[in-house]
Amino acid sequence: MTSTGKNLHFRYYIYIFLAVAIFVFITFGWILSGKISSINKQFNQSAASESTMEVQHALENVIEQINSLAQETVSWDEVHQQLADPTYYGYWKVQRASTRKMPAHIENIDLYDANRIILGNTQETLSQSNISQVHNHYLATNNTLYYIGIYPIPSRIDTSTVSGYLLVRSNIIQALHDTSQLVVTDLDSIKVSGEDSPIIQPADVMKHLQFRARINPLFDDLIKTTN
Repeated sequence: MTSTGKNLHFRYYIYIFLAVAIFVFITFGWILSGKISSINKQFNQSAASESTMEVQHALENVIEQINSLAQETVSWDEVHQQLADPTYYGYWKVQRASTRKMPAHIENIDLYDANRIILGNTQETLSQSNISQVHNHYLATNNTLYYIGIYPIPSRIDTSTVSGYLLVRSNIIQALHDTSQLVVTDLDSIKVSGEDSPIIQPADVMKHLQFRARINPLFDDLIKTTN
């Protein structure tokens, strides 16, 4: 066999080897990309589920803190003094109630008599003149979620009698920012979903919140590499 024939024969095997190597490399890359995509999908599904549980738990903690603060306010002597004589309620609210150390997410508090009528005129635009119902609920308006907590104030003369009510209005989105240590959830992604709603029952509040889990940079980089 001439040297030219041997060279052609050798090149033939090289081409076959290269073709096989390229095929194996492409096949391996395709399989690896599919595996990574599958793992990333499973991770995202798991992260979404954990994020939901995390936000729900954080929300429960926020409400517990609001309830605790409300109960402290209900037992405040000046609250009972106002219920007995609300003549200077507007002044009291500005000068006394507003100076209490309230978290920033609590935007307003008001006192109502046993008939659910506010004790007096205030300059606060958030104040409701009366309470139509005494159940705690949420309110969605202008892309913000509020918790409206309504707490009966027992009479100090007869604890079985309600002498009035305390209403606490709290910005829940801000409360989550102020009080929560979210690990799985992207805190900045939390917002109100859907249309405004004047009354949202506590059991339905999660349906009105939209959020996402934190981005996983590891899988994102791997997917970009294998694409």
